[in-house]
Amino acid sequence: HWSPSPTSKSPIRIAAHTALYAGRFAAMIRDRRLPEVANLAEWLDRRDAEECAITDRAEMERRFRAGTQEVLAALDSLSPEELELELDSGEG
Repeated sequence: HWSPSPTSKSPIRIAAHTALYAGRFAAMIRDRRLPEVANLAEWLDRRDAEECAITDRAEMERRFRAGTQEVLAALDSLSPEELELELDSGEG
């Protein structure tokens, strides 16, 4: 749980972030859209709380493996044409 500074993420928190984002990417692939975030600050607070809730390596690894399986399943569900699609972020 060590971090180089008070504002830096610890190694377990970085790993938790990565583990959780696998599931988020799978949802974007399945839904074929980016998440809709009405209030960015609240969304980031929820994301941070989810990361902080993972406090041990075993849980982080379980979540990472589950998220990776979700991504693979989502990719397997796509047709060759869908593999070429891009998600519209609504930006410029």
